[in-house]
Amino acid sequence: GTNFHLLKYSRKSVFEEMVNIGKTAKSFKVEEDLMLYHVAANTIIKVPKSKKDFQAETVNFSSRITTYLESHKNFSPKKESDMMELVAALNK
Repeated sequence: GTNFHLLKYSRKSVFEEMVNIGKTAKSFKVEEDLMLYHVAANTIIKVPKSKKDFQAETVNFSSRITTYLESHKNFSPKKESDMMELVAALNK
């Protein structure tokens, strides 16, 4: 969008675990973080997993986010779909 962008950062880690003596098994761990980029301010924040932390983090980021959160009580920053709706609303 023109005002805000939702960014997704993914990383994959490979671990080797010993199953038996002389035998190892590989396991993979995928981690994803969402980030919110404010174009006009040229700032980026990592989106916290809880709504309370998200509200605290975005107070100085944009007043429009606070307004959106007050009108959408079921918003969860854990859900990528909710974050996409937020960014779409902020870019209108």
